[in-house]
Formats: sequence, C-alpha cells, structure tokens
Amino acid sequence: MEDSLSSWEALASEAGKPAPRLYESWEDGRSRLFGAARPLLRLWHDVSVWHPFALQVWLLIEAMRIPHERKVVPLSMYAKASDSGRLETFRQEVGGSPDGVPYIQEAAKNSTWSRPWKEKSAVDLAKRLNTQFPNQALVPRSPNRRKVVDSMLKNYGGLQGAAYGILRGPDGAPQAAQEKYIKAMDAWAEVYANRGSSNLTLVDSRSGLPDDGDGNEAYFGGRRTQGPFLFGARPCVVDVLLLPLLERCEANVPHPVVGGLPHLALTNWPPLDRLLAAAREDGGLNFPFCSLLGDAISVSGVRMAVTGMVAGVSLPDPPPSTALAMQRVNQQDENACREAASRLSNNGAPVAGFAAAGSGTGRPRQEAGRRPPPTAGQLQAVDALLRGVARSLLICGNGTATAAAVKSLAEDIASKAASVFGAESVRYAAQSLVFLAENTGVPRDMAVKPAAAFRAHNLLYAAAGWQAAKGSRNSRGGDL
Repeated sequence: MEDSLSSWEALASEAGKPAPRLYESWEDGRSRLFGAARPLLRLWHDVSVWHPFALQVWLLIEAMRIPHERKVVPLSMYAKASDSGRLETFRQEVGGSPDGVPYIQEAAKNSTWSRPWKEKSAVDLAKRLNTQFPNQALVPRSPNRRKVVDSMLKNYGGLQGAAYGILRGPDGAPQAAQEKYIKAMDAWAEVYANRGSSNLTLVDSRSGLPDDGDGNEAYFGGRRTQGPFLFGARPCVVDVLLLPLLERCEANVPHPVVGGLPHLALTNWPPLDRLLAAAREDGGLNFPFCSLLGDAISVSGVRMAVTGMVAGVSLPDPPPSTALAMQRVNQQDENACREAASRLSNNGAPVAGFAAAGSGTGRPRQEAGRRPPPTAGQLQAVDALLRGVARSLLICGNGTATAAAVKSLAEDIASKAASVFGAESVRYAAQSLVFLAENTGVPRDMAVKPAAAFRAHNLLYAAAGWQAAKGSRNSRGGDL
C-alpha cells in the first residue's frame, strides 16, 4: 500500500492539471470567437445546461463556428439566494423568464446587444441562424438535398412530440403513444439508412438521397461519403438538432422510472443508435460540439430531477464483489482514466464532501434537512476511499499495474479503512461512492469517457468497502 493514500495535494501534483474543456467556457462573459475580433451573437442558457432546447442551440452555434458569447442564468427549480445578482442582470438585459431559455441577442453598435430574437423553438432558431449566417449554414446548397433537410426540419416537431409523449413513468405509455413513437422513429431511421422515406423526405426509396451533381462536399453535395451523419462524414443541421433528442430517447424511454419501456430502446433503430454512438466516440476530436453531449446516467438524472421523480428513487447497492466491479474497470480507456484522475485529484476534498453529504439521485434535495449529517468517521472514510479511487485511476491511466493489482489495491485500502474508521463508516463510504457515481454529471463534471472511467473506479471501491464492512469488526484504531 506504499503511497496508496497520498494527500490530495500529492495526487494533484502527480495527475497534473485537467485538460481545458469546451463545456467550461459557459461561464459568464466567456467568448468563442473562431478568429473574429468580437462576438456576433450572445446566447443565454441555463447554468447547468439542463434545458434540452438550449443545448441544441448551443451545439448548433458551435458547429456553425459563429463567434459568440455565452451568458447563463439559473432555472427556477435550482436558483439559490446567491443567484439574485445574476437574475437581476438577466431581467435588465433580456427580460422574460429564465425558464424560457435559450435566448439569442445580436451584437449591436457601441458594444451593446439587441433585444432577444423572437424565435423560440430550436428548429426556428436553426432556420434563423442558417439564414443570418449563410456562409456557415449547415445545409446543402443544391436544391434537391436542401429539400431533404427542409422536410426533415419540418417533421422534427413530430418526432420530438412522439418521444416526449411516451415518457409517462414506470408504468409506461398507452399503446397508441408507443405506436406513434415507433412510426416516427422508423421514418427517421429509414432516412439515415439511406433508403429514403416518402412520408418524411419525399425521396425515392430506390435511389436514396438525391445527388444534385455539384460535387461540393463542403456543403453536403456530390456523392454521399461514408459516415454516420445524414450526408456521411460531416454533420448537417439535422444531425446537430437530432443528437440531444436521441440522448433522451436512449436514456429515458427504457429507464425503469422515467419511461418504463425497455422494448423501445434506441438500439431498435441501428442507424440512429450509430449516429449517437459516433458523436460520443468523436468526443470533440473532429467536431468540438460533440464534447457537449451527455450520457444516459446524466440525462435520466436530469429528467428525474425536473419532473420530481427523483424523490422516489433509491440508491442501488454497491456491486456484490470486486471481481464483478473489475469487469467494468477493465473496459476503460487509459486516456480517460488519466483525465478522470486529474479532475478528481485537483478537486478532491470538495468532491469527497459532496459524496458524503450532497443531494441528488438517491438523496432527494427536499429531504436534505431531515438527513443527519455524516459523522467525522464517515467523512474520513469517504475521503480515504476516494483517494484510493484517484490512485487507482492514475495507475490504470499510466498502464503501470495489472488488473489483479488494481483489485488488490482497492481491497487493501478498504480493509485498512474499515480497521481504522469502523465497519459502519466504511459501509457509509461505500454507499457514498455509489451516490457519487450516480450523480457525476456529463458534460457538467467530465466528458463521457472520463466519467465512465470515474464511475467504474468509484464502484470498484464501493464494492471493496462493502466487502470490508461485512468482514470487519466495528472498531477503530491506527492511522490510514
């Protein structure tokens, strides 16, 4: 166990600073200029990026590379007393309700901003952006392919309505709503499979997407290249708008609390499933906007928080064994482990505090005042196991240990924690690491891959702590 429980300062020094992320540029006044002298637009969205329509518009502005500035405002459901100044600025500069995000303003003379655009839906804002910035528009210039895009944008509202129409809770949706959803998803999947769809795009199903012969792939013309997007290798406006909705279909429709319809999982529509998987796999490497996508755990967590369903959700138990938890650990990418280690180690004490006493999925916010605060021993046990998580991520990220060594390290640290802090404290710590895994936000806290690695190692140490608590006497002694 030599150096296995280094201080957070030592772990941070070893892990280095986290890599910059596009998501973190949401802070008030941050600009994304793409080489321009000043922003042309100002986008207002919610602080936590919970609002799916605001996310769609942010993705689109980013994908179009329009110089812009972001301002944020808290939604009413999570606004705090300390947000009063931010809310007052919003009222003065925008008016309206914070819950009505997104809002877009244009740069005006003398470094001022226009009144917000009147368009509110993501599709209408997309059309306005494509019209206002034609050189950056993510639409074909050739007439037949443009008709395909226009037709899909026209039908987007139907798909969105069908998707949200089946999110009725654990008992599922009526058969009619399910059939409407299936029909809409079938139509969109058929287009992405390049077989055409007469009721959606008016494309001849025998010839697929039309080739207008202009050969300009920069504007989605010529032959369709290989790739998951509508026109192949590059995303168009339809792809960008569709991705956040597909995230919600993937996460919420089969979720046992939110949708209760596992037979309607996104995998039933492979072209759409591949589109979302490819965007996540890119992660911002080729298309920076892809780094703003979430994952199923975070997306369903937001839905449960927004609807109040979270109040009835209990935390799952830790994995029953470290051997089972290691199966997930072994699937993680080394780069993702290094990034997760850096983000944890540079913020270790606050993360440990949130894990021990925070509210979220499994610990409803409305019950926070009725929960007893964690004891000193429980806090110390959480901190110890979480420092073990950081060490585990570091050695996996550096490729310096075998799977057996990683498993043994977790078991050793948990066993020592149980002997020092007692079985009850380590049991609490194990549950706290499960809570942390459930409430690590993507992309709020980490990108998709680092978050997956972080969750996997949290659950390994939760399993180790759970095992150690079962086999330990409830006594304290020594130092860890």
